[in-house]
Amino acid sequence: MAQTEHRKKRRLMILYIAVSVIVLLGTILPFALPREDIISGTGTVTFVDLEGGFYGIIADGGIHYDPTNLDRSFEQDNLRVKFEGRIRSDIVNVHQWGTVLVLTRIEKLP
Repeated sequence: MAQTEHRKKRRLMILYIAVSVIVLLGTILPFALPREDIISGTGTVTFVDLEGGFYGIIADGGIHYDPTNLDRSFEQDNLRVKFEGRIRSDIVNVHQWGTVLVLTRIEKLP
């Protein structure tokens, strides 16, 4: 009988610790994850002749974006686009030309 009581107490203690850890992670984790800002705008795709060359987007406000997933069909110098994406401040790339951007939508403008 004593062992049964000991097992029940042990299970309750493990359950209490597990719930405490889940609650603690639920309050801390959102602050520890990388911040992802969603932006949208219009701009011009441009070929940047650095580090072997790559395509970036210069927004109409002058901000340089370095898209990580620009489709080849948009790799045209001076192409006007409307775009949306997530800024990734936790990613560093070799270009060091602009703000790293993961595109979620892009379309050509007339």
